[in-house]
Amino acid sequence: MSDVFAVSGGKNSGKTTFICGLVKYFNEKGISVAVIKHDGHGFEPDREKTDSRRFYDAGAAATAVFDGEKIQVVKRTAEPVKPEDMFPEADIILLEGFKYSDYPKIWMCSEENFDGIKNIILRVGGDGIGKDDYETAGEIIDSMRRRKKMNEIIKKAVCPYDCPTTCGFKAVIEDGKLKKIIPDENHPASAGILCRKMRNYERSVNSPDRILTPLIRTGKKGSGEFKKISWDEAVDIIGERWQDIISRYGAGAVVYCYYSGVMSDIQRHCGEAFFNRMGARPLVKTLCSTAKGVGYASVMGRTACLDPREIGGADMYIVWGSNMTATRIQSMPDIVRAKNEGKKV
Repeated sequence: MSDVFAVSGGKNSGKTTFICGLVKYFNEKGISVAVIKHDGHGFEPDREKTDSRRFYDAGAAATAVFDGEKIQVVKRTAEPVKPEDMFPEADIILLEGFKYSDYPKIWMCSEENFDGIKNIILRVGGDGIGKDDYETAGEIIDSMRRRKKMNEIIKKAVCPYDCPTTCGFKAVIEDGKLKKIIPDENHPASAGILCRKMRNYERSVNSPDRILTPLIRTGKKGSGEFKKISWDEAVDIIGERWQDIISRYGAGAVVYCYYSGVMSDIQRHCGEAFFNRMGARPLVKTLCSTAKGVGYASVMGRTACLDPREIGGADMYIVWGSNMTATRIQSMPDIVRAKNEGKKV
């Protein structure tokens, strides 16, 4: 995973010159560097009248120019872009600008006030920029990269989402916190394939918008008015309500509803023993999965599903009621390969 550092400062403070010097410094050490420039003025995607500019002006979601040695890509996006996702092959990504980001940054001295700028690791300039400045910045960045590697752990895991393909991936953990999800090239089924839902899973896990405490409604339904309460308060409120219902109507009046979300197979059914012990109303929890299960069993019997590692040896493929690009993405290479080999799909 690339390490990201920003070179920030006011206008004409020497950011570009300093980045060029840093690139040369790291290249001499065999460290690859990519550079991303922030443009707050709506840059032009290409020169006027070029083919790629005409494609872009026509509404193309993305354009690229490729000559066999280099590629220039322009994509439309309204979503926040993570610099480390743009050049995963680079050892270091330097950002020009990005002064209000949380990335560690080198501040180029200028008349602009740097109050409120976070995570400044070095101030450069004032009396000009010299070789010593590049070496000092390079040594600080090297030191931070080594320290980060010491605190970084990579663990193997499987996707908890309810596709339910359970693709394998690697989780990058730094100081006990999920930092990034990366594909697992050696996984026997998914073999390095990772769908869009999981590529930025750390954003969901670490999002400040996650609901981590019980909420109780304080206004009318639909008003969106809630307040936080403790887990003990929530258990007391729910328990008293259930006890009242059971005393008047019996336990069968309690109907529970749940499904999998990101709970995977282990946690998905963890509440059933509790509700069975209570005597709550048994129910079919989902039309989707239940209909699929009955249909599959009526044709195939009580057999396990196909091992994805065995799919490549078939002569004909029947895709029945499955959007494979969404829910069986790990088997798509086998399907594409089969079509290219002239097999029936």
